[in-house]
Amino acid sequence: MPHRSESERIAALDAALEALCGAFGPSGHEFQGVAERIAEMVRPLADELRFDALGNLICIRRGAPGAKRVMLSAHMDQCGLMVTEITDGGFLRVAPLGGLKPSLLFYRQVVFANGVRGIISHESAVKENEAELKHLYVDIGARDGKEAGELVSVADVCAYAPFAVRLHGGLFSAPAADDRAGCAVLIEALRELESPAYELAAVFSVQEELGLRGATVSAYGLRPDLAVALDVCPTGDTPNAQPLGIKLGSGPALKVMDAHSVSHVGLRGHMQSKASELGIPVQLEILPYGGTDAAAMQKSRAGIPAATLSIPSRYVHSAVETVSLHDAEKAVRLLAALLEDPAAGGL
Repeated sequence: MPHRSESERIAALDAALEALCGAFGPSGHEFQGVAERIAEMVRPLADELRFDALGNLICIRRGAPGAKRVMLSAHMDQCGLMVTEITDGGFLRVAPLGGLKPSLLFYRQVVFANGVRGIISHESAVKENEAELKHLYVDIGARDGKEAGELVSVADVCAYAPFAVRLHGGLFSAPAADDRAGCAVLIEALRELESPAYELAAVFSVQEELGLRGATVSAYGLRPDLAVALDVCPTGDTPNAQPLGIKLGSGPALKVMDAHSVSHVGLRGHMQSKASELGIPVQLEILPYGGTDAAAMQKSRAGIPAATLSIPSRYVHSAVETVSLHDAEKAVRLLAALLEDPAAGGL
């Protein structure tokens, strides 16, 4: 692998995360920003680069002749909101794209693909702790419905307005870190590679937040022999949090199971052994809810051995998703080492 120091990898991840989290890309609308930004970043690292019919960005990196194919999937979509109605008063009613709770949305700034910005609020007669998504609206500053309709249309989508904050200890906080953190790790792992032991199909998938749709079709078309998803996972290290056993800054996590998949035991074990060999601390993730692209990949065709390499994140699906650059750097090193080791091909 090219020699880069830990600090150089962290700096590269920081820059990649800022660029990716600043790109627009709600589920189903990745083409309006983030897809092209990722394409620009991975084009020098690819032997072949293409978009499929659903919008997945597929980056092929060739290995030795006859090598097994490994699919790596990091979803590039983010949760968002779609305009369903423009009121006479110029406010926007919206529906969710992905799993957004009302409490995460109050008084947040959002942005549309055309640059129009707005503020989310709720009907004043409804208490915050009782508000449902149907009680929310977006205020874009329009004086009436006619003016609002000149700025946005029904079916337009918005997402949290981008910003990035660096916290103490190498923490990076921004909207869309789920899963632009996974995208950044995948990009930087491709950059680390000199001699992949496999043919790699790095997929930056679409519509994960709407039911793993992108990974479903790309896995079917690519027919990989092995598959690894890269995604964030929630932590249990904040006050009175659900006890999940995952802490920020304690290394990447290897998913054991979630509500939609059980990681292939042999592949997960190989990943854990490789981490131990490299001296990289890893955590075991057992999640009673949620799911990743691994669930779609492992059920493709007659079945594919699949696992998930997770980047711990606080405040998932909020406007302040927070990850550790140190965890991400360790994930880059582990993933690159796995892809240069032919041992997993025997699973």
